[in-house]
Amino acid sequence: MSLAIVVLLGLPGAGKSTLCDTLVRSQTHSHVVVLAFDRLFQEWIAPDPDSDPDLLGPADAEASPLAGALAFPRIDFKDARMSLVALLDEHIIPALLGQRPLATTPAVAPLMDRWLSSQSPVCSCLAANESRQSNHANRIDITDQTDSASQPDHLIVIDDNNYYLSMRRAYYEVAFKYRLSYVQLFLPCPLDVALDRNLSRPCGQRVSDRIIQRMWDRFELPQGCPDSRPREKQRHTNEPWDAELTIVVGDEENWIPRNREAWLQIFEASKQHHDWRSRELASRSRLAAQKEKDRATTASNRVHQLHCSLNRIIGEAISSILARTPSEGRRMKEVSRLCSQLKKRFLAELSPQELQSAHGLHEIEEHFRAQLEEGLQQSDS
Repeated sequence: MSLAIVVLLGLPGAGKSTLCDTLVRSQTHSHVVVLAFDRLFQEWIAPDPDSDPDLLGPADAEASPLAGALAFPRIDFKDARMSLVALLDEHIIPALLGQRPLATTPAVAPLMDRWLSSQSPVCSCLAANESRQSNHANRIDITDQTDSASQPDHLIVIDDNNYYLSMRRAYYEVAFKYRLSYVQLFLPCPLDVALDRNLSRPCGQRVSDRIIQRMWDRFELPQGCPDSRPREKQRHTNEPWDAELTIVVGDEENWIPRNREAWLQIFEASKQHHDWRSRELASRSRLAAQKEKDRATTASNRVHQLHCSLNRIIGEAISSILARTPSEGRRMKEVSRLCSQLKKRFLAELSPQELQSAHGLHEIEEHFRAQLEEGLQQSDS
């Protein structure tokens, strides 16, 4: 079973849900599983333009059709979106991969039930705990077998605005974790068009103009994506994967992947993710190895420097003794042995944190000097 995560980007009214619905209806080569933020949390998106845009919660909880079914407290957008990521990461993907039947927990049960009610029979089968891993006959095979090796069995479409890089990164990390194909579809839309389209929506589905304006101002676009904002307000990310795995959908009315060429464009971009992931893994491995090598080199240099410093202090102490009492030269062998013992004990008690401290070497030297003087004085008494 192969999966691909498709993340949609765009303002409310850009056409994301239209494109998503078209993908679901066409199902040319893959089955489409949808996680749509607006549909799952519609009753929690307060329609009052003066409401707090960072909070979700029905103005009249008793009037909401989800009252009693979705027992969510008043939450913020970030928590709501992370609950979708958790639903995908901990439940949906493992079930689709056949790792375990689709199960639920009290924390996600309301969200799971609402999501399942919006999906096709494939998800109902998963909800019935039919494990495709143990029984190959139960595998849901709806792909076109022609060249099916290049086609994921399922597309998991994230229908949300995803205007912050952190929102997209959460899904990218899930794809990275399960080694899934990944692609982003950006639907550019001028602010005035988004506001007009939002106004034409049914009252219960409208988003506050203030929220749309805020998204417009703060949208963090992948590098290379068209940006109609004034230059001083443009915000683009510097993450290579964010730009490398993004396709710009010029017109959602005409960009409909019903033909093979348009459909394969998505999966060609998904293959870039595999290539990028391999490079990133290799880069991370090299970076970790180099850091470990640098730490070892630094520690080695520190230890060498410290040994030289302590030997210098011991030499100064012995020279001072000889300068004060030349007749003590005959017992210098005993003094040297004592100094070596004090140095060995001092190094054994030294913590790695003290050794690695940027300003610790001078402090260590002074500490040893004091201990050495005290030890030599005790030996004389």
